[in-house]
Amino acid sequence: MNTTIALGAEQAARIADGVYLLRQANRWDVIKSRGQKGINDSLKISGQFSMESSNRFGGSSGGNLSRSESGFGYIAEGVEDRKHELLIGIRGTITGADWVTDFQQTLHRGPSGFAVHRGFLRTFDSFEPALRDYLRKAHKNPTIVHIVGHSLGGALATITADYLRVRGLAVKLYTFGSPRVGVDSFSEQLSNQVGAENMFRVSNQSDPVTMLPIFPFIHVPNNSAQYMIPSWGGVNFCNHFLERYIESCSRKDWKNLEARVNGSWSEQAMAWLESASASGGAVQIYSAKALWMIMKCLNHILRSAAGDTYVAAGETIMGFATVVDHLTMILHRGILESQKIKNSATKLISVIMKFLGRNFVAGTNLTVSFIRWVLDLLFRALSTMAYQALRLANM
Repeated sequence: MNTTIALGAEQAARIADGVYLLRQANRWDVIKSRGQKGINDSLKISGQFSMESSNRFGGSSGGNLSRSESGFGYIAEGVEDRKHELLIGIRGTITGADWVTDFQQTLHRGPSGFAVHRGFLRTFDSFEPALRDYLRKAHKNPTIVHIVGHSLGGALATITADYLRVRGLAVKLYTFGSPRVGVDSFSEQLSNQVGAENMFRVSNQSDPVTMLPIFPFIHVPNNSAQYMIPSWGGVNFCNHFLERYIESCSRKDWKNLEARVNGSWSEQAMAWLESASASGGAVQIYSAKALWMIMKCLNHILRSAAGDTYVAAGETIMGFATVVDHLTMILHRGILESQKIKNSATKLISVIMKFLGRNFVAGTNLTVSFIRWVLDLLFRALSTMAYQALRLANM
């Protein structure tokens, strides 16, 4: 069991913020001109870590026709009480090319062999040689590697944690506003390998980026503590901004941020569904709470419908079938095979329609085409909100 002291919540958030300074070469040149202390102060790591200017690494992101090169992160070495520790900071989404990466929802095998988001993996692969070369040349045997990232940087930090565990290194992972990275099996094995107690995923309940990509992707760690910032108003693009995360983590320790629930999240969500779908049940249009609960309910119902094939279903999505098509097939098959699933799916569809500000007529036949239409409306709305959050974060 790793007993290394974790970074503080506010400290990790400020480190995630500092990484953005490395993106542009001309800005980095200005920071380098301030000397070692200036570099460490700018990156918010003074007193615990120190970064040599040569340990900035670049990478590329975007689609095949729009991949762009830029500074993506750095490696810093521990000093004083953190001697023999390493820190890897990875920046988040900040350029237009990165938006394409965030929404390419295809799968590929990650460092440990489990399926992850192909777009995220391609960006990781672009800077992996820098990590490999550092570890080979530096002859370091760190007691722990702290890995920090916000937004896309959180996704890349997660894959980096997987990569370093394969190499036998102990890690602590800190992410803020991260999208989902891999499928169920990836989440399970990484949670086991790293240890859920060494994974600090901070999310805002109304940050739409944290709700993507949709099935078959899920968050890490699985079935463990979540560090959640309460925000049950409407879905708010601004709550993806790192400044909001820093503010919410200010003067708080991890226990203050830990979300607790009576029973499981699925049980809580399904109880909410019963109330929201009842006659007269109110669902606020584009409410963050409603969206969060809808996604939990959908995941629960899909698991019930797919049974033992749930994980396999996620890992076999191919180019000829969209994610929505796949979800529709699983859900419709479950409706045909189980009255209980049919009842739950009917309630969920009615609540989704309320969330979108549309009417649902009781007794509507849940055909394949109707289910697909409703899910497509939901996921297009969610993707649009997340896209706007990423776009506004760059302004």
